[in-house]
Amino acid sequence: MRVAKNILSFAMFAMIIAVALTYIGSFGIRLGLPKNRINLTMDVPDSEGVVVGSSVLLRGVAIGKVTGVSTSVSNATIDFYLDPGQRVPVDSDVRLDNFSALGEAYVGFRPRSDDGPVLTDGQRIAAQAVTVPPSISQLAATVVRILNQMDPVQLKGILNEADSSLPDPGRVLPNLSRASLLTRNMMMSMDGKGQELLGNLQNLLRNADWVGPTLAEIGPPLRAVGDGISGAFTAMMNVVAWNNPHNVQLFQKFLARLQNFLDTRAPDLKVIGNALLPQFQGIGGALMNFDTAQILSNALSGIPEDGAITLRVSMPDR
Repeated sequence: MRVAKNILSFAMFAMIIAVALTYIGSFGIRLGLPKNRINLTMDVPDSEGVVVGSSVLLRGVAIGKVTGVSTSVSNATIDFYLDPGQRVPVDSDVRLDNFSALGEAYVGFRPRSDDGPVLTDGQRIAAQAVTVPPSISQLAATVVRILNQMDPVQLKGILNEADSSLPDPGRVLPNLSRASLLTRNMMMSMDGKGQELLGNLQNLLRNADWVGPTLAEIGPPLRAVGDGISGAFTAMMNVVAWNNPHNVQLFQKFLARLQNFLDTRAPDLKVIGNALLPQFQGIGGALMNFDTAQILSNALSGIPEDGAITLRVSMPDR
C-alpha cells in the first residue's frame, strides 16, 4: 500500500514538472538551439563586446542569438543563428552596437530593400558589409590627434579669454547663496499654501479652453498690423530711395522752423491758452449737462408700442 502511494506521489510530481516545463516552453524559452535554424558566420575587425548569447535583431526585433566568437590576428569571427522562417535579405546593413553605455552588445540587421536573395544556412557575411562603431580607444586616439593639431599658445589664449569672461566666484557665490536662502524663506513662508496655489493654477489651466480660439482670432488683426508696418517701412525706404535727400533736407528745415516757432512763441501761446482755457472749460461743462438719456427717452416716446412708424410724405405738384 505504501509503495503504491509513493509511486502515485512520484507520478503526480512528474506530471507537475511536465506541465510546468510545457507552460514555460509556451513563452518561447528553449533549453537548446532551435531545429531548422539558419547558421551564419561573419568576419568583423572588432567584436565590440559581442559574446555568446548576444541577441541578433532585425529592425529591433530579436530573431536569433550569437553561438560563438573566435579571434585571429587579422579579425574576429562571429557565429550566430537565425530562427527558422526568418527571411533576412542579403542586401542589408549589418551593425555591431550596444543597447546603452553599459554594454549589452548586439548584432543588428537593417535591410535596404525587401527584394532579392535572402541569407541561407551556412552563408558567410563579408567584413565589408559590417559596420562597426568606433571603440573608446579609437575615440580617445582621435581626440588626442585633434589636440595635437592645435596650437598650445592659441588654445591657452582661448581658455584665458573664457576664464576672464566668467565672473569672479567670490562675488557670484554670495549672490547664489542669498538667492537660495530667499527662495527657501519664500517656500517656508507659504505655510502650506503652495499646494493651494498649484491647485488654483491647475483650475485656471483647466478653464482656459477659450485661450486657443482667442489667440486664433487675434491672428488676422496682427497680420493686418504687420501689413501696415510693412507699408510704413516701404514708404520710409521710398523716401530715401526716390532721390529724396533734397526733400529730406527741406523737411528738416521745416521741422527746424517749427521748433523755432515753438521756442520763440511759447510765451504768447501760453497767454492765449490761459485766456481760452476758461471758455473751453465752460463749453465742456455745458456739454456735460446734456441728458442724453432723457433725449433718447423723448425720441422713443413718439414711437408706437408695435414699433411701426408712419411717414406722411406730400407729393409735389407736377
